[in-house]
Amino acid sequence: MATRAHRYLPVLLVLSLLFPVATQAASGSESFQKGVAAYRADRLEEALAHFEAARDAGLDKPSLYHNLGTAYYRLGRYPEARRAFQRLLDDPGSAALAHYNLGLVARKLNEPETAREHFRAALRSADNPKIQRLAADQLPERETTRADRSPFSGLVSLGGGYSDNVTLQPDDGPITSGQSDTFLEALAAGTYQLQGDPDHGLQLKASALILDYADRNTFDQTYLRAGLEWDRSSGPWALDLAAYGDWITLGGDPFERVVTGEVDALRAVTATQDLRLRYRLSLVDGANRFEHLSGTRQRAGAEWRYDSEAYGLETGYELEYNDRDDLPDASVSPIRHLGYLETRWKLARYWEVDLAGSYRFSRYQDPHRTPAGEVTREDTRIRGEVGLSRQLPWKLWANLEYQYTRNDSNIDFADPNYEYEANVYAIRVERFF
Repeated sequence: MATRAHRYLPVLLVLSLLFPVATQAASGSESFQKGVAAYRADRLEEALAHFEAARDAGLDKPSLYHNLGTAYYRLGRYPEARRAFQRLLDDPGSAALAHYNLGLVARKLNEPETAREHFRAALRSADNPKIQRLAADQLPERETTRADRSPFSGLVSLGGGYSDNVTLQPDDGPITSGQSDTFLEALAAGTYQLQGDPDHGLQLKASALILDYADRNTFDQTYLRAGLEWDRSSGPWALDLAAYGDWITLGGDPFERVVTGEVDALRAVTATQDLRLRYRLSLVDGANRFEHLSGTRQRAGAEWRYDSEAYGLETGYELEYNDRDDLPDASVSPIRHLGYLETRWKLARYWEVDLAGSYRFSRYQDPHRTPAGEVTREDTRIRGEVGLSRQLPWKLWANLEYQYTRNDSNIDFADPNYEYEANVYAIRVERFF
């Protein structure tokens, strides 16, 4: 009868075999594909020979070392399996699964304490609930309590950049300067597990973003957020209920206070695909000269996501309904339709490329009064983004990003803010913990 460890290892690692990726060398790619085919046919010796040929041809992808380790393990060549899995420990996206597999290898080599250390590391570092559960199954129950996992996770990001049209772009509508400037940016975000675990528990979340322009100080922005999230998993569905408050300043003065309630449902369709449904209700309190923005904002959306080791794709739609106080001669209560597409490629071991695009149509519910008469405002916004990321030592990431935005309006003659273009270039250094 197969052991639990033997059953689980192919289940996890075969995912990388089902989604092979293009490699830098044509010969390595060809050998890798032949190895995939041989593995699927359970011809392990032949598969291993092809994977080794791909490695010798210069292929250097995490998926190759996953597959090498799996083939070595199933053939009983445990020291070689260990060396293959150890190659993945420096890759953030692969480290948790690598620790789990190294634990299985250590057990085969009769190294129980080393195995426990790897299972503990997998449990602490895994974001994937499947890996967390598998690692927990390999440890005594007393070791899988909340005390064995860090209750805190977060992100710190520092960066700067240049905009050729400094623009405040809250959800309520753009305010543009028509002027260029450089900026500095700092972001900190954290989550603390108050009760239970990420699948069944209560979390405290907080974040802060500071945007400081060199000359256009009236566009300096601060975003503060704090709230609670309750998570629950049942079968293929994961349900999140959240409530949080935002405090936003503009040019050092209060801009908006927002209280939001959110319902988020996620369903795993396959091992690499999921469907997300989301609804948010926000109560907005506009400050000072922005009191007309006070009111409610509702959003409902659906998103489909595919995520494999080397490639990711997200696409979705969101409907937004606003009911604001409005101005005497202008509506700030649009109904909006947003469609978006985001994709990610892992080019090499430490490099990633991200591309994103979105289209938003807004129709305001009451007519605007203009010199030409009453006109119902309609806007279209197109946005495109491209990013390049590089993994650095000490769990750091460096990011280069370019963003293009164009907003068109049928009443641009009434206010120059309604129609604009902006190009933003940014560089950031991030650390997750």
